[in-house]
Amino acid sequence: MSSSTALREELESLRRVFAKSDAETYREHFDEFLRQHEFELALHSVCDYLIGMASACDALTLECIQRLHEGMKIEDDCVLRLCSSRRD
Repeated sequence: MSSSTALREELESLRRVFAKSDAETYREHFDEFLRQHEFELALHSVCDYLIGMASACDALTLECIQRLHEGMKIEDDCVLRLCSSRRD
């Protein structure tokens, strides 16, 4: 992920995970983090929402989240936790 624009676009593609009405606060934080170019925090708002809701995310969403973690060199357990929720 070298380009800030490409990174932003990929993150914006994840906004769809906040489609449920109970996600409004997460969506607001996500949007604010994007406006402020706080891309790691934006990504974590997606992960926190999905993990907190114990929602199994689809394979494409998981791949995008994993790709962003790798591209941004984020080392945490978000992807592992999301993978675990897919097997439940």
